[in-house]
Amino acid sequence: LRNDFYLNLFDWSSRNFLAVALHNNVYLWDATQGDIIFLMTLESEDDYVCSLSWTKDGSYLAVGTSDCKVQLWDVENQKRLRSMASHTARVGSLSWNDHILSSGSRSGHIHHHDVRVAEHHICTLAGHSQEVCGLQWSPDGRYLASGGNDNLLCVWPRVPEGSPGNRSQAIHKWSEHQGAIKALAWCPWQPNILASGGGTSDRHIRIWNVNSGSCVSSLDTQSQVSSLVFAPNYKELVSAHGYAHNNVVIWKYPSLTKVVELHDLNLLDWSSRNFLAVALQNNVYLWDATKRNIIFLMTLEREDDYVCSLSWTKDGSYLAVGTSDCKVQLWDVENQKRLRSMASHTARVGSLSWNDHILSSGSRSGHIHHHDVRVAEHHICTLAGHSQEVCGLQWSPDGRYLASGGNDNLLCVWPRVPEGSPGNRSQAIHKWSEHQGAIKVRCSRPETLRPLRISNYSSSVLMSMIYTQCFWSHTVYVNPETLFNVAAGLGLVSMAAQHPRIWRWYQRPSHPHLERQQRLLRQLTGHPVTGLVASVCTQLQGAGLCPRIRSQQRCHLEVPLPH
Repeated sequence: LRNDFYLNLFDWSSRNFLAVALHNNVYLWDATQGDIIFLMTLESEDDYVCSLSWTKDGSYLAVGTSDCKVQLWDVENQKRLRSMASHTARVGSLSWNDHILSSGSRSGHIHHHDVRVAEHHICTLAGHSQEVCGLQWSPDGRYLASGGNDNLLCVWPRVPEGSPGNRSQAIHKWSEHQGAIKALAWCPWQPNILASGGGTSDRHIRIWNVNSGSCVSSLDTQSQVSSLVFAPNYKELVSAHGYAHNNVVIWKYPSLTKVVELHDLNLLDWSSRNFLAVALQNNVYLWDATKRNIIFLMTLEREDDYVCSLSWTKDGSYLAVGTSDCKVQLWDVENQKRLRSMASHTARVGSLSWNDHILSSGSRSGHIHHHDVRVAEHHICTLAGHSQEVCGLQWSPDGRYLASGGNDNLLCVWPRVPEGSPGNRSQAIHKWSEHQGAIKVRCSRPETLRPLRISNYSSSVLMSMIYTQCFWSHTVYVNPETLFNVAAGLGLVSMAAQHPRIWRWYQRPSHPHLERQQRLLRQLTGHPVTGLVASVCTQLQGAGLCPRIRSQQRCHLEVPLPH
């Protein structure tokens, strides 16, 4: 993903396809089937995709590029229908209105394209002095809202058919925002209501009445507003934020009172049975990805408490829930029944990981507890290796090692405690302090990985893996500091929050073809990551392990096959 706030690199279609731009490539994720499809790549390696927008019926995808063009793609046939050139700078925003495609560029101009005709460029809107980073047609097609890096929010009328170009004037120009305006959303049930969000210098959500031209309400979110969407079922407004909070908030509309805020915790987990567990404040919901149903599972008794972590058992039958009141609950999902509530911690439980019948939990106190869920005296061992909150916890696939990441910047590896051993005796076999920021841990299960071929290196087995959970949660919340396990289990790849450019590769001692000495193999530098991020992990085969950077611009790792 290109690290650029002003670009629009995701769009979800009405047919349940997510389009994602990665540098000069576009990929489609079929959320129904779970498949990833390569759609297109730009001819020049130096060019990159700047914006994506689906037509209303989901049949066609518009692609804005850095070489000032807009491409139109027939997705079903994976065929480019046309390339439209009219801009003089990169095209960072797109929005459809029937057969009219509107595009906004870094020059500050907005172009209307009639995609049915050869002379597609029918109108130019000149209202911004800097890049147009937000563009959205109203549901009724009467108005186009545009937000710019010049801190202006403009509303334009629809150009009548057959009108001469370059004549349209903005009916409103609002300058109340003090930062770039990328986040725009029209209210589905009140077509005259527009919501806008400002960047880091502004941080406000503002609600506008287009008919009266007035600002109805304003709210300081204390964070960069990256995107907005109205939820018609509950009459709510959802906002996604970058710096400084990097969170997602649901607001009641029109009062703009906070309904829920997603905390910086482990609030998502995908089961082997294709269920996604999601924690929203003190509630847990399940999304059945096969039947596409949402199921309410549980709520905490006290409104002030909240869910901090979720973890499925390997077979997907049971779900562990860590809470802010220092407990771990165990749920039988099929029967929607709580089996037990385990109290042993003295602070919130922000991380969980299963190893057969042993459930490990990490808390804000820095302690890790092992629970044998089969017995009444469940707390069998305490691991004391962190001085601050344990925010990442993951057992290795073979069950021999537990990796823990803390807010104290330590990455620890612990051996499995033998059955019947006395508690509180286990010592970390490794403590690494190379990271300069908090470390979260996430293991990519093979059944939840979808291969995405970044490039067709014939001598390489590298694939970038898009973690299905993270793709889904891009509409909700993704942590940039997440640490991922190598898919084949040969090593451990980690990324720290404070220094997202730094990747560290650790060799596991258990693989027979590798040296048993535990050591840092290589420190890899890629492009900086801020805000939302999809997971990346390598799939290794054979005995060789020789990672190297293929392209700094594309942040590739290449792992050649041994001869």
